[in-house]
Amino acid sequence: MADTTFFDTYLEAHRNEYTDMSDKIHGFKELGYQEFKSVALQQDYLRDHGFSIKEKLGGAETAFYAEYGSGAPVIGFLGEYDALSGLGHGCGHHLLGTGGVAAAVALKEWFEEQAKGGKPVQGTIRYYGCPAEENGGGKTFMVRDGFFSDCDIALAWHPSDRNFVSGNGCLANYQVFYDFKGKSAHAAANPESGRSALDGVELMDIGVNYLREHIPETSRIHYAITNSGGGSPNVVQSEAQVFYIIRSRHQRDLKELYERVNNCAQGAALMTGTTVSWKKVAAYADFIYNAPLAELVRDTLLPYESDTTLDPQKTGLGSTDVGDVSWVVPTGYFHVATWTKGTPGHSQSIVDQGKSEKAYKGLLTAAKVLAKAAAHIYEHPEIVAQAKDSLKTALNGEVYDCGLEADLRPGDFSNK
Repeated sequence: MADTTFFDTYLEAHRNEYTDMSDKIHGFKELGYQEFKSVALQQDYLRDHGFSIKEKLGGAETAFYAEYGSGAPVIGFLGEYDALSGLGHGCGHHLLGTGGVAAAVALKEWFEEQAKGGKPVQGTIRYYGCPAEENGGGKTFMVRDGFFSDCDIALAWHPSDRNFVSGNGCLANYQVFYDFKGKSAHAAANPESGRSALDGVELMDIGVNYLREHIPETSRIHYAITNSGGGSPNVVQSEAQVFYIIRSRHQRDLKELYERVNNCAQGAALMTGTTVSWKKVAAYADFIYNAPLAELVRDTLLPYESDTTLDPQKTGLGSTDVGDVSWVVPTGYFHVATWTKGTPGHSQSIVDQGKSEKAYKGLLTAAKVLAKAAAHIYEHPEIVAQAKDSLKTALNGEVYDCGLEADLRPGDFSNK
């Protein structure tokens, strides 16, 4: 294991810089693909510390990566900074991204110390600034467009109410807008002339609710009516829209479930004499567990918390675009406590705890674990080959199939 004292000392010495960065991002509370202030803050800091910046990846204004060093292995830290609509930072992404920046800079300082001591390190440090993890799937676009093609190892963390290393888990999902078109009419004088798009939406929702009885228990389907067609009940609604998130344990099962939901939409349109079209605007793959990296991260995290767990059989029921990265790059993923145990996710309570001492402690712990794990890989490059073999074994012949259409651009939502 790389000298752990260096990273503990460096990060604690610069603690205020990182708590200040996370506090500012917490205050910005910028939504996905609109994280302009957060990105500028991180990019300026990284430039000031000797990193080069590649901006606007995959057509996203707020996607970038920062690099230091040269050659292989390329180790990437995954960062996020988007907030939740109407809530703010109720998922801790202000801490998440800042922890990745802190780890990258600490590792760069370690590179320089090693070089001074006559032990130059071969490899590249990369920090990925990833937008719109909440419902936008920024990493999916970045993977689709090849920005992880030369990355050898990815390391990621997420705030939580406890410390643990991620096992098999996180559901694949598609996010889809369904648009119904009908014909308006006076709802009392000539209702027979109208074709209600809202009826189409409601009947689709009923059909999907019946479908729930006949899907795998780990699958999930959620929806929100995003356009009810107007506020006048005496006018037959000529348009209406519903937004669905469809989740399943594996990408292959998700495709089938998606088609069944589409069939519900088509059936509803047929029943109501309307038409329906749909647009998939985001897609997330399931997470691929990587044993060598999980064990390395666990061993690095253990000194900070005696009850750190590693459960490779754990199936999470949320989704993350870290899953897409894990299909193409061996990925180590862990969680660190930044809020009180038992606090519900995506809640005001997490927002309120986002600038607490517990949050700051978790941020610094995550940065230390990321930096130390990466340093260990640079010192033992055979781990890269082991991690790649583990990924190949886990995929068992399957290949990554990005759920996005080739012409879809980041933030291209049909209801905007």
